[in-house]
Amino acid sequence: MAVERNPGEDGRAPVITEEIKKRPLTPAVFAARAGVFVLAALLFGSLARLAFDWTGLLTGQRNTGPSDPVSAAVLNESRTENAPEADAVYGPSSDVSAASEAAEPVMSGASSADSFEGREYLEHLRELNGFLNDIGTEVKRSMVLVTGFTDKADWFSSRYPAEISASGLIVSRDDERLAILTYLDVVENRENILVTFPDGEICSAGYVDGDELTGIAVISVPCADLSPETAAGCTAARLSSGMNPDPGDYVIAIGSPLGYSEAIEFGTITSTDLEVSVMDDEYNMIVTNILGSSVGSGVLANLEGEVAGWISRPYENHEAAVVKAVPIRELKGLINNLILERKTGYAGISGRDVTAGISKATGIPEGVYVVETGPDSPAVRAGITEGDIITEVNGVRVADMSRISEMIAASSPGDSMKVRVLREGSDGYAARTFTITIGERT
Repeated sequence: MAVERNPGEDGRAPVITEEIKKRPLTPAVFAARAGVFVLAALLFGSLARLAFDWTGLLTGQRNTGPSDPVSAAVLNESRTENAPEADAVYGPSSDVSAASEAAEPVMSGASSADSFEGREYLEHLRELNGFLNDIGTEVKRSMVLVTGFTDKADWFSSRYPAEISASGLIVSRDDERLAILTYLDVVENRENILVTFPDGEICSAGYVDGDELTGIAVISVPCADLSPETAAGCTAARLSSGMNPDPGDYVIAIGSPLGYSEAIEFGTITSTDLEVSVMDDEYNMIVTNILGSSVGSGVLANLEGEVAGWISRPYENHEAAVVKAVPIRELKGLINNLILERKTGYAGISGRDVTAGISKATGIPEGVYVVETGPDSPAVRAGITEGDIITEVNGVRVADMSRISEMIAASSPGDSMKVRVLREGSDGYAARTFTITIGERT
């Protein structure tokens, strides 16, 4: 330490300044420090090893064998067998190649059994995926994209085209035209309707007829407007005529179930008990576990390649995230009427079945309970009101709404229908008869 004393200018005590220099590191000091570090490392390693061995002894899981996966698998297998067999594999007379050959069956015995089953399971999944994809691809030959255009004006009175698109299904084909099932809101009151076929060809279509209650419509494309390639590539869909599918059945959603075209999704049916009532009809909706959208469109196909359901939008809950569909067999009659432009009868009744069990529990007579009547409908004009219990139609006993729907659908506008109801009053239920003049369903 060097000390320097300088007299202060103002006569104060001198200022002390210090400069401390580190002692240089000599070879002896370096060797001593290195030795201490090595001894400390050895001591720490020994303590760690001792602790590991004691832990293994206490738990019975002391690891004295190899740590690589192959050797560990062989060692674990050999522990489950007797010692002589293990010595036969790894004894002095065995070479490296023999040990390697013996290791393969040992591995395939314990851990690769699951691996083999996993590979087999994946192979089945690939086969199922290919099978479902083939069905979806075949049904897509009957699918088209329908786009409706209309002119709108902005704030500056400038006209611009507005468009809306959804899936379409070719349901009928003859020498003159293709009949395509689609959604009413896409094609009703549109200045122009375009249809995009699977091969990309675009043709104009004409509006045929639509149904407001179900939200479906039929349009047509002249066959003469199709190129030979497009005409050969598209075909009318096969519509299922059997019973509705059951929960657990595989189905394929084709079209735009998520709002995007050219989609194919696979899944299963989760329920067929969801009832949706419209005027003069009710549908047992097909509910799936397939991801969907409130703006989705398209069809559900079964494993036979038939269209089993029409993906619904009018009844769709905007919070729902799964695909729901109306069974196609329940829409066949209406679709046929729309294709032929045949007027469908309308009464304006929405009802719920009163079964024997419900009747016993509530005291309401068996029949069809009128939940709602359409505004200014034929039923209202005839005198039927909400709360009436329909028991007979044209002298025929009815116990469910589906039977009434069939009888209305078989009628033509202007026909008369006698309806017997039970109406509750102060003295209980009393029978009354009304005559409905069937109207026209729009």
